[in-house]
Amino acid sequence: MSCGLSSDELFILHTLYTGRCVRKDKGFHSKLLEKKCRYKFGKNGKKEVKNLKNKGYIAPVGKSPEKYYICDIKGAIFALDSHGYNVTKGRERKL
Repeated sequence: MSCGLSSDELFILHTLYTGRCVRKDKGFHSKLLEKKCRYKFGKNGKKEVKNLKNKGYIAPVGKSPEKYYICDIKGAIFALDSHGYNVTKGRERKL
């Protein structure tokens, strides 16, 4: 992929983006994320989540069990938009 993310990682980013998990107080539950990855790809997605954390796209919320949110929203929107996902590029104002 052009941004260095696999299709599994893009799916995880898109799942977090559609859930509007962009703040620390609004995270996505890790068990639910694993369930969605298992249903879509047949694997739990822990490796992909670790790669996204290392690349700085997502961050964990310090709860047990962990929740994840998008900490680099600009990078996530650029990556999703460059691969054809439907994202909002910015604020839209009516004239």
